[in-house]
Amino acid sequence: MPLFFFKHIPAGSLHGLFNLETLDLQENNVLSVYEYSTFFDTPNLRRLDLSKCNVWKMVDVELPALRTLKLGSNSISSIDSGIEKHLPAIEELDLSFNHLTTLYPAAFNSSETLKGLDLNGNNFLCDCQLLPLVDWIKDKIEHETMDVIGASYYLCEKPHVAYSQPILLFVDQLDCSPPVPPTPTVHSAAYVIEVVLGVLAGLAVVVAVGVACYCRLRTSDTSSSSLSSVIDDTSSDRRSSLSACCEWVATRLPFFVNSANRSRNRGFSDDEGRNLMITTPLATPTDPQPPEMLL
Repeated sequence: MPLFFFKHIPAGSLHGLFNLETLDLQENNVLSVYEYSTFFDTPNLRRLDLSKCNVWKMVDVELPALRTLKLGSNSISSIDSGIEKHLPAIEELDLSFNHLTTLYPAAFNSSETLKGLDLNGNNFLCDCQLLPLVDWIKDKIEHETMDVIGASYYLCEKPHVAYSQPILLFVDQLDCSPPVPPTPTVHSAAYVIEVVLGVLAGLAVVVAVGVACYCRLRTSDTSSSSLSSVIDDTSSDRRSSLSACCEWVATRLPFFVNSANRSRNRGFSDDEGRNLMITTPLATPTDPQPPEMLL
């Protein structure tokens, strides 16, 4: 029978009641339950009803024989650990109309005795953190391993777009896949500059190799013709020109290649890249121009 005059249950007030199995304190609106140590003195308590009793937290002491616990219409906002730790024999748990927003299956999943659970009327926050609970409830319903009382009527409180939507439908439609990391962006101007300098460096190498091969071929031709007894002045001038050209290519080629590579590997911002293309000329050696070839 409910007791309407209790405001507080002093510690030790239930001491000696070893045979007490049922305690009904429901609808004691003036009763505030901040701790459960008082009920620790009733080791054979099997049914406890604290509905509408200003309960602020879940059971935090071991009640080894308790089978039914009714905590509906209170102010419980979280369950910090698995219920099996303090309620090893629990079969029916009523947490309806509390202030629960997010729950994790770990709170109930380890209990091997729990057969009925009521979470109606809580203020569920329907985001991806609630998805594990939704999947757990669906699994229990599908395999009929637990009676999740009124699960189809569990409603979202927040966000606003989900207000009064069934959690089993709304949360299941959310995209809760892991976010894809953003693709690195490339500064367009710097990228263009790098491509252009790379092409120029490649062309410089090709031209230099072509000139070197040409010089070597012509030098070889002129060397074989030197075995003849008649060498005119024009052939002598060509050999001198070719020799000077080959010498110039051999000494200047590393400079051009290294200069192009340094420019290509240097990082530029977009503004620096534009300034470089507009106002800065390509690097050129300070050495004299190559001698003209006399052909």
